[in-house]
Amino acid sequence: GDLVSMARPVTKWSVEVQDAADIPTVLRRAFKVAAEPPRGPVFISIPLNVMDQTAEMTIAPATYPRWRVRPDEQAVAEAADLLAAAQSPVIVCGDGVALSGALEEAVQLAELIGAQVYDSFSAELTFPTDHPLYQGLINILREAGLRMQLAAADVLLVIGAPAFRVVYPMPESLFAAQTKVIQIDANPWELAKNWPATLAIVADSQMALRDLLQVLPSKLSESARQAAAARLRAARQQKEQARESLEAAARSAWDAEG
Repeated sequence: GDLVSMARPVTKWSVEVQDAADIPTVLRRAFKVAAEPPRGPVFISIPLNVMDQTAEMTIAPATYPRWRVRPDEQAVAEAADLLAAAQSPVIVCGDGVALSGALEEAVQLAELIGAQVYDSFSAELTFPTDHPLYQGLINILREAGLRMQLAAADVLLVIGAPAFRVVYPMPESLFAAQTKVIQIDANPWELAKNWPATLAIVADSQMALRDLLQVLPSKLSESARQAAAARLRAARQQKEQARESLEAAARSAWDAEG
């Protein structure tokens, strides 16, 4: 069958080698494409007749571009203004956070503004799952569930993640009319691709978060700091109550069977 066409929908790049002399070039390109954000699989088909060929070729290592870039300074200031004014902020973290090593910065920002945090079905850990502000995976399987998760957000920060991959068509906006959407990604293709964004920034996740953490504290009023701290305390209490409830239910079930 046509393996290249079969693989194309689920890979970043799918190709068939037509001549043995092209193999080094194809392999270099494959490693480069696979390693660039968003990272993903590639598919190379080498037919039997090509495997039987001999060729003179130069073997050289793949080149990996330095794709980590800092955000525009004015864009950071605008994002900080939006986050400083947020009363119900929500953060969605994706693989870009893990890839850039920005987990610590994501935690610092979430605690600073008291934001609920969701993970965007990432391959790696993007936020500590035992943190009180962590709310679990974003729901891309059900429109109603996704809308419920985002409904309360007055400012939504999507960082290092698509916004949003959905299984079923959603003809209407996912966000409330008043929601300000900030999207940060190293890959320009992901920015405002599916839904409009108030602010779309091309940047490495860690560098963007570090710059935000430099600018944002001075923009937070005392009342905003107190409100953020209150949201963090409430989240801790809710997690503790949920844990106690689960432990009580487990003990009750254990005692009933005993």
